[in-house]
Amino acid sequence: KTLIVWKLTRDEANYGVPQKRLYGHSHFISDVVLSSDGNYALSGSWDKTLRLWDLAAGRTTRRFEDHTQDVLSVAFSVDNRQIVSGSRD
Repeated sequence: KTLIVWKLTRDEANYGVPQKRLYGHSHFISDVVLSSDGNYALSGSWDKTLRLWDLAAGRTTRRFEDHTQDVLSVAFSVDNRQIVSGSRD
């Protein structure tokens, strides 16, 4: 149900430190991908929705609700202008 944005640094003491926790899905998250510019994440869940996340703001900017079954996979196009999702429906 939760996404975590992790900080990866060269400092061994701080390597893999959680930066933000993103809440919004009401069931398991089955897939998540980053946009090619690194500004957004797209997640798919068994709650039948996709969420587009603004990583700088740490919030959902858009919720997609057209599936009738669990969302299993999500993807951005190379230019970030389209998304695709796969579901059990």
